[in-house]
Amino acid sequence: MDNSSSIGLNPVLSEYLILARKYRPQTFDDLIGQDLLVRTLRNACKHNRIHHAFMLFGVRGVGKTTTARIIAKSLNCIGQNIHDRLGMQPCIICHNCRAIAEGRHVDVLEMDAASHTGVEDIRQLIENARYRPVVGRYKVYIIDEVHMLSKNAFNALLKTLEEPPQHVKFIFATTEIRKVPTTILSRCQQFNLRRISINLLIKLFEKICYNEKVEAELDALKLIAHAADGSARDGISLLDQAIALNANLITVDEIRYMLGLVDRIQIYEMYRAIMGGKTLNALNILSELYDKGTDPVIIIQELMEVTHIITCMKIAPKGAMNSNLSEVDREEGMALAKVMKMSSLTLAWQMFAKGISEVQASPLAIAAAEMLIIRIAYSAELPDPIDLIRAIRDRKILPADTSCGTTKTHTTLSPAALPSIPIETVDVLDQMPSSIAAGCNRSNFDNLNCEMTQYVENFMSDSSLADLHSDKKILTYNSNKLFDPMPVDFAGVAKLVFQKGEAVLGNTLVTNVHPVVVEPGRLKLRPQGSIDHHHIFKLLTQHLQGWTGQKWVIEISNEKGNPTIMEQNSAQVTAIQTELIGYPLIAKVLELFPGAKIDNMIDFIAPAIVGRDAFVN
Repeated sequence: MDNSSSIGLNPVLSEYLILARKYRPQTFDDLIGQDLLVRTLRNACKHNRIHHAFMLFGVRGVGKTTTARIIAKSLNCIGQNIHDRLGMQPCIICHNCRAIAEGRHVDVLEMDAASHTGVEDIRQLIENARYRPVVGRYKVYIIDEVHMLSKNAFNALLKTLEEPPQHVKFIFATTEIRKVPTTILSRCQQFNLRRISINLLIKLFEKICYNEKVEAELDALKLIAHAADGSARDGISLLDQAIALNANLITVDEIRYMLGLVDRIQIYEMYRAIMGGKTLNALNILSELYDKGTDPVIIIQELMEVTHIITCMKIAPKGAMNSNLSEVDREEGMALAKVMKMSSLTLAWQMFAKGISEVQASPLAIAAAEMLIIRIAYSAELPDPIDLIRAIRDRKILPADTSCGTTKTHTTLSPAALPSIPIETVDVLDQMPSSIAAGCNRSNFDNLNCEMTQYVENFMSDSSLADLHSDKKILTYNSNKLFDPMPVDFAGVAKLVFQKGEAVLGNTLVTNVHPVVVEPGRLKLRPQGSIDHHHIFKLLTQHLQGWTGQKWVIEISNEKGNPTIMEQNSAQVTAIQTELIGYPLIAKVLELFPGAKIDNMIDFIAPAIVGRDAFVN
């Protein structure tokens, strides 16, 4: 008995043609999502303005090689071109069209640059290009993944690509257009094959299901379209797999199971728990999904997608409702969009986007996912920064947080009901290392801000803090005291510079700068001499803003302005000397000691000389 018949392949099964090949576009009309390319090529064929080289680039599965074959058919189709004119649409039934579709046309050569990368392959191609076509109108060279060619191979192709024989056309396809030399790109017409929209993919899948006599839920096709990420080939392959899974009815649950996705209801429950600060509930759902075999990375991706959906609905509710979202996404997303703050959504997105890389790289993906969820749930309980600033400014308790529909009530208690927690004011300088405290101005810390103390008392009135340990110390300070007062004149500006230890800058201001206009936050100055005034004034602006906490604007002027501080001090010294000579005691001394002169007047002019002693010789 011959056993070969019992173990051999079923002839019907062996002849099965996968859907991606069965429904591969054969004409320009079959191409979807590439309207600009189709219109350009049709007009080129119509007016006989065919370029000698085309560069087709785009992501996988959008039709680069397919488009190249359609172009080759249009160039060599004879079914509708009895007068040897180029056709706008290949007939797909003539000998040339069928041979090109089957990959056996003698004048159409398809070469995979990934396996033919060397210069010898290109030299052989150039050598064969000299000969006229055998049966077709043109010799067409389709080079797929052209970016894989070596540098020498590209260089060998340049001359032929710039001035090819009239009977030769080149069609290049690549997913990495940036890796192709610009010298090659400049010799080609470039077409960017864009990702195919979800709407077009869904219509394509519906058409295929109709032809294959398979029923499918619309939401199931939407899931496949989303998973395809703009690639028709990927989407059709997934649809083929779904039909193999259940040829009667393609359901949402089966597609989620096939793609390894999570039940959307559970994802929204988990999202509510995270954003509501219910960490334990969120971790329980995560553990349940992980036990079912769901990849933690997939879970985080789903949470990111939910965040994006809710954010879009909050910005444009009508536009989001008209998009290709499932019923669950529309209902649950809109409910959350009504109660969540934009700041909470953007923070959650940032943390998910950063955390997913940690989950992917971690050897313990589930542990990394748990820690990420704990971080986000903890941050969701924190007050909004804007509300916190307003509360400090208005000396009020933070308003109730209504994120995710949960309400946290902050009750203001009477002074008698305050928890017995002493508030001890601690000297800030005493808490600093001596090396740091030595350089601080104690006057900035002498008067502590009672407003901050009052805010701490209000904050401590929250009943949730009643169980704090009784010996807690609250460090209070006056944030305004951390900045120096605004100088009212230019001498005050220079004095502040000397006080901060900027002696070089201070000397420059005293000796080489004429004040023209001096206002709080604004200086108009005229430099003299050869000083680098642009650098000096830029440095002064930065220092003043840092020291005073206010914005400063310094302008350079050509006006004469007032004398420099040194000139003012010299004039003052001269006036004082003249006045002192009139004193009887000093006049007697000068009379008794001929040639004597007034040399040092520190006590008289110290207030006028900014930040240093003055010596007049």
